[in-house]
This record gives sequence, structure tokens and C-alpha cells, in this order.
Amino acid sequence: MRGGAQAVAPDENFDFVGTAKNPLGLEVAVPAGGQNTIRISYFRTQGRGNSNLAADATLLDTPFSAGDYIETNDIIQNVKVSWDFLTWPVSRGERKIRFKTLWEGQWVSFGTHISAPLAPVNENAPSGNYPSLTKNLILPTFGGELTEAPVPHFRWEIKGSGFGIPHHGDIWDAEASLAFRFGHVELIAGGKAFHYKMSPQSDQYFIQTLWGPYAGIRYYLEKPE
Repeated sequence: MRGGAQAVAPDENFDFVGTAKNPLGLEVAVPAGGQNTIRISYFRTQGRGNSNLAADATLLDTPFSAGDYIETNDIIQNVKVSWDFLTWPVSRGERKIRFKTLWEGQWVSFGTHISAPLAPVNENAPSGNYPSLTKNLILPTFGGELTEAPVPHFRWEIKGSGFGIPHHGDIWDAEASLAFRFGHVELIAGGKAFHYKMSPQSDQYFIQTLWGPYAGIRYYLEKPE
């Protein structure tokens, strides 16, 4: 968390610590004709941590003192709607690299609750020692995707997209995966990175980069050719 242009105090910076739960995600893809696809994806993860402030700080417009024991809880959510357009057409049945351009819209939400349960109650703060805040970011993102099926029932995929406005917010994400298909079911393993920054023109803003491996199962209503 960083203090933005409208911050009420100069010491509104805070680095969240602790652990996060493994995120869960869902993706729905609908054929859009001509080997193009419309995809809607969602993921959510929660984190919590605790620390002692090294110096006086104003967090979510609430003053805290050096040495205060701070507990934090946060929730990150992301929704992405993408039109995957086949830009480099390949005839059906040919197992060559396909390139798609990605035309997307993304929503990111970060909500946090901060508490200082052992500190004296701050009667001058609207939320006492338990302030909370939720910020949202909506942006278009643009990118590309490379995929190839070198042998039947196996394919690899690399894709990435992003967009930002200088001195305002930005979003980017990138991932690589391998997929093994058995009939209507596909097993997926890969890695992904996701970054966002809220607008620094507000009071407080959040900036974060998430990354890690993932695994999933995809089910096709119709058996792929």
C-alpha cells in the first residue's frame, strides 16, 4: 500500500506480510467462429499476516504508533473477458503454431482490513483501530498468444497481455502451460504471473505482483478434433 496524491499524511506506505491461500480460478470459453474464442475467467485469493510497526504510520487514514501490533486481512479478485482472435490462420488439421491477438477487459479488486487489537482505542478515527478499504481497477488489456499441438492430444501455450496509463493504473499478466487431453478432459500444468497497480492519484493505492505454478482441469462439451 502506498500513499497517493490525495493522501492525508506522508507516512501511508505499508508492505503487507504473511501468507496467502492458494487461489482458486474458473474459466469458461465459448467458440466465436473461425477458430476464435471468447473467454471469461475469474480468480480469487485471500491473505493474512501480522507485524509490528517499525515507525509511526497512518494506514487507511488511521494513525498508528511505532511498535503497534498490526493484523491484516486482504482479498484479491480478478475478472477478465477476452476475445482471442486467430490472427495467423492455419488450415484445420495442420499442426502448426497458431498466433492469436487478445482483446480484453479486466477488473481487479483489492480489499483489506487492518486492526491493532492491543493498541489503545483511537477515538478520533472513524473506524477506531479497525479501518478497512476496497479499491477497484478496470482497464482494457491487449496481448498475444502462441500455441502448438506438435503431436495428438498434447499442446503448449504461451500468452501475455497488459495495458497501463502513465501516472494512473496498469495491469499485465503472462503465463505458459502444457496440456494433455484424454477424450473430453484436458489436464493442464503451467506457471503464471499477474501484476496490477491502482491509480496513485487517489488517497491510498495498492501495487502487487503475484506469481506461481498452477494446475487445472478443462472439460470440452464437444470432443476437440
